[in-house]
Amino acid sequence: MKINVSVNGYGTIGKRVAEAILKHPLLNLIGIGKYTPDHEAFLAVEKGFSIFAPKDSLTKFSSKGVKVEGSIEDMIKLSDVIVDCSPAGKGIENKKLYVSYNKKAIFQGGESKEVAELSFNSRCNFNAAKGKKYIRVVSCNTTALCRIIKPLMEYYQNQVKNIEAILLRRAADPCDDKTGPINAVKWSRAPSHHAEDVKTIMKDLKISTSAFIIPHTLAHLTYLIFNFNSDAPTQEEVYEIFKKERRVAVVENAQSTAQLIEASRDLELKRCDAYVVYLLMNTFNKNENKISFTIVTPQESIVIPENIDALIAQSNLMDEEKAQKITEKILHIDLIKESIEKIFSNQLTIPQLLHS
Repeated sequence: MKINVSVNGYGTIGKRVAEAILKHPLLNLIGIGKYTPDHEAFLAVEKGFSIFAPKDSLTKFSSKGVKVEGSIEDMIKLSDVIVDCSPAGKGIENKKLYVSYNKKAIFQGGESKEVAELSFNSRCNFNAAKGKKYIRVVSCNTTALCRIIKPLMEYYQNQVKNIEAILLRRAADPCDDKTGPINAVKWSRAPSHHAEDVKTIMKDLKISTSAFIIPHTLAHLTYLIFNFNSDAPTQEEVYEIFKKERRVAVVENAQSTAQLIEASRDLELKRCDAYVVYLLMNTFNKNENKISFTIVTPQESIVIPENIDALIAQSNLMDEEKAQKITEKILHIDLIKESIEKIFSNQLTIPQLLHS
């Protein structure tokens, strides 16, 4: 039996989650919640999505020629679960509506942890999401940190003394014409919130983070330092660990975010969505009990598989590995990882990507 899902909010994350839901064999998309009758609404109609709008905006949508199936409340009534992809801070307000209709919901990382019973990362706590009514998928940067930290903690357990991370955050998504800066570097008061966000998932982790916003749109970068109690692992050992991680692309020879994005374009990935964390092996350094390296986070797409996994885990539809592999199959993550790794390993054979 399929789970009826609606997506409330049709921005950077919402549009991608909606399309992923359409591809999943156990999920049925009821429709999307749209709040403005803009060009995105027309595009959604062209894609065949059923649009639901606020009651007081139905006339506005109709006057603009946008077909609307009903109100946001109508959409919620038809749904088993709502994926809330509204702007940061709006989800907590929307939750009141979901509670009033006794509906399950998935929230995004822009909301505070208090919005949900569980902060979720598929690599770290898939099974903990089973039966939870309200789940928060952590932010793009926290998702990336979890995908990198968890495997190393599993392999080296008590040997990791602490972790430091310096984030270079993109100023805005490519579609964002309101956010900046365009000619400055901004920073947050240290420590940044990212460490505490990671600890909503890995509670006893010793981690500190600092964050800077830099004037570009392509991706986030994070410089990671792992301090060990004894001799740190070698580059070869770290390489072998992450080659086995299905949602991490181990990149040997890339020199810039521009190269990574251009590779996504040349592979004809839709919207350049890669879904994986890029681990840059040519930034790896070992100094006795310390290793450091840089990762690149595709901020528009990395949380999409997490949202799908959260839906499956929440409703306990299948076990962890099977659920993750189906998500990866519908998004072609296995082929994307393989292609990116081969491109930047000076190997010319690239697997045939299926575009859909």
